[in-house]
Amino acid sequence: MKCQCLPTSPFRWREHCEPSTFANDPLFRAPSTGKTNSEAQTEQVQRRREQGELPGHIHNLGKPTAAREAQLLAYKQYGTNVKNGKSKRNS
Repeated sequence: MKCQCLPTSPFRWREHCEPSTFANDPLFRAPSTGKTNSEAQTEQVQRRREQGELPGHIHNLGKPTAAREAQLLAYKQYGTNVKNGKSKRNS
């Protein structure tokens, strides 16, 4: 059975194989490096890992530590003070 779809139908994608329009479009590449966004982000993550950071780390997950508890308490106190209008930033 032959397809009765229009010639522009997406179901006829095999008949209209064309090179990607995004590969050479400068709007989809960083102008200074000529790399795609994913390539630039991968390099950024690798640089941060080399510096000892953990990009993509979700804070407040994992074993409770004294430093984590202190951070969480400071965050809660700041939020409470902001709601009461007693924030150090407002004074």
